[in-house]
Amino acid sequence: MNFYENQAENFYKAYNNDEIINPLLFFKQFESNLPNLSIIVKELFCITPTSVPAESLISVAVNLNSI
Repeated sequence: MNFYENQAENFYKAYNNDEIINPLLFFKQFESNLPNLSIIVKELFCITPTSVPAESLISVAVNLNSI
């Protein structure tokens, strides 16, 4: 069995229950058993935080650039 097949089998064993689970919490718990799948899930569910001050700064910079 190759590395990826092993991870897929580990995933099916770990996820084999009927409860609805938050995927981020699940992959955090099983990150050491499923390293590649965990990376993919983090990228897939990643939400980049922004703040109002940062967005305001960008708006000001755009306005200054257009003068």
